[in-house]
Amino acid sequence: MAIFIIDDDPHILNLVSGCLEWQGHDVLSFSSPIKAIKTLKTTSPELVILDIDMPKINGFKVLEELRQKRKYIPVIFLTGRSDRLEVIEGLDKGADDYLVKPFDARELMARVAAQWRIKSMRNDLEEANKFLKKLAITDALTQLFIMEQAYKKTENIFKKYNNKKTPAAELLTKQGEALGYGFCMLDLDHFKLVNDGNSHLFGSFVLSEFAKLLKKSLPNTKSFAARYGGDEFFSVIYGTKKEVHRWAEDFRKTIASYIFLQDTSKIQLSTSMGLSFVDIKKIQKLKSTKAQFSKAVLYFSDEALYKSKKKGRNKLTTKYLSQIHFSSVI
Repeated sequence: MAIFIIDDDPHILNLVSGCLEWQGHDVLSFSSPIKAIKTLKTTSPELVILDIDMPKINGFKVLEELRQKRKYIPVIFLTGRSDRLEVIEGLDKGADDYLVKPFDARELMARVAAQWRIKSMRNDLEEANKFLKKLAITDALTQLFIMEQAYKKTENIFKKYNNKKTPAAELLTKQGEALGYGFCMLDLDHFKLVNDGNSHLFGSFVLSEFAKLLKKSLPNTKSFAARYGGDEFFSVIYGTKKEVHRWAEDFRKTIASYIFLQDTSKIQLSTSMGLSFVDIKKIQKLKSTKAQFSKAVLYFSDEALYKSKKKGRNKLTTKYLSQIHFSSVI
């Protein structure tokens, strides 16, 4: 464990660091609380052992700096007095434990070990919370976003750009091309044949594999994909009109040439795609709500998908949106 020790007494620094290094911890000692505070601005130890009574800046001030960091760092106070009020103040200000000097080295190591156990449990809890949060917004089969999350992310695009404050660099490329978002509905053509001719497990494999290919194809971190339901998917692609159209056409070709293979089962499929595109400049001027915006882009993407299917499937249909389209859906 990475531990900072902050104490103006060299004897205490040597004693504490010696005990903890013997236990296998990585220790950094500070006789100056000012230097410690500067280091804490760029470094996050896993535990801080901190003297209360120091010249110029006392331990309470250092603790205040620590608690301003987003990451929680456990603190053990060292005090030369068994003053109950001082101990209570330290605990009230956010210290996790305390030791009264002079202290037994075994007690020091035991208290550090206790903080390590608590930290490990806290880390496990944080990981569990991350997993649960991901579970709440992710489709179990495909590991893509669920549509509820996709709606939120689409609404956030509107919230971000529906104002006059967007920097010029987010509106145009260096070559002067307009940047925007493509909203794409995708449907696996004749997916019923997969389940009719094979097991449902193979059908699940095909959906999972399609999702992996879709996720892998995303051109940048502002783009994302979701499972709409069944064999339908939804993706949002950031870029210029040409870039988004190229992405869609390339992905359509990728699926058309891909062989879905699992054990003895294999099949070749295609995907129909409906794409609606809107420039960020147009989003700035839209007289809509975020809910109306997400409803409109999905409506026109779905309409374009329907046209692709009517044209014989394995097709891409694109619609470029302006204020009139959003007004017609509201």
